[in-house]
Amino acid sequence: MWSKLKSLLLLLIISLFFNNSFAGKIIASVGEKVITDYDVAKRVEMLRTIDPSIKHVDPKEINNVALEGLINEELFFIEAKKQKIELEDAEIQNSKALVEQQNNLKPGELEKFIRSKNLEPKHVYKQMQASLLWQKIVFQKIRPSLKVDDKELEKFVTDFNLIKVNTVIVDAIDNKNNNSKFLQLTKRYKTCEILEKEAKNLKFDVAKFETTLADLKPSISSKLLYISPGNVTPIIKENNQIFIAGLCNKSLNLSEEQKTEVKENILEQKIAVKANIYLNKLRRENLVQIYK
Repeated sequence: MWSKLKSLLLLLIISLFFNNSFAGKIIASVGEKVITDYDVAKRVEMLRTIDPSIKHVDPKEINNVALEGLINEELFFIEAKKQKIELEDAEIQNSKALVEQQNNLKPGELEKFIRSKNLEPKHVYKQMQASLLWQKIVFQKIRPSLKVDDKELEKFVTDFNLIKVNTVIVDAIDNKNNNSKFLQLTKRYKTCEILEKEAKNLKFDVAKFETTLADLKPSISSKLLYISPGNVTPIIKENNQIFIAGLCNKSLNLSEEQKTEVKENILEQKIAVKANIYLNKLRRENLVQIYK
């Protein structure tokens, strides 16, 4: 209780000072750190410099994006301190060098470039440092717990050209009698051998294929994509014909290099989800308040 009261008293004192200075009105606080409308205005300037197209976006929306960014950055600094995560000078310099390279600048010209855009170097550097700290937090606290196995890989890949299947396809003329018999064939788990045997006993045409989904009828491929080996598709109707397909086996038609690349994409998505959860947790723990 005393901790919260102390924070509120501190904010009140700071507010009295800031409301009579160039720093502007306090519009948010993160723990004992405050964010003013002056900070937001500076961030909006930076956003507009980075992406001039946002001049067409509603100013309120841009202000909200700027404010959220500033709040998150304060959370990054707080969490980095708590986790004893620091930036090496080399990391900061490498980050600056990268920005210089992206903007075709000579080494050491970044600050001059920032000022030429009517931005404050201090503000820009703080944002860069916050981003670097968050990257280190994510790498140390989130990334180690995440993995991508081959089953996840199969669920992620939906390109028919990249999915190889071994399947048994049964087809017949679309009529009431055949529909009834097909329905019986789809009612329980079947190996391809059982499906083939039962279908032949019912005098249906049976064909075996070992190919990619792209080489099959789209109506069949789209159903095989979402079932596991040992299962049979629902009845598929097309041009007075009915089909069912049993999936014997499914594998990815990818090289090891391609598998690694896809796994990295999946991992990035998982990291983004976990990072968002982590950030929401930080917001709850650090008394984030927005004053409207």
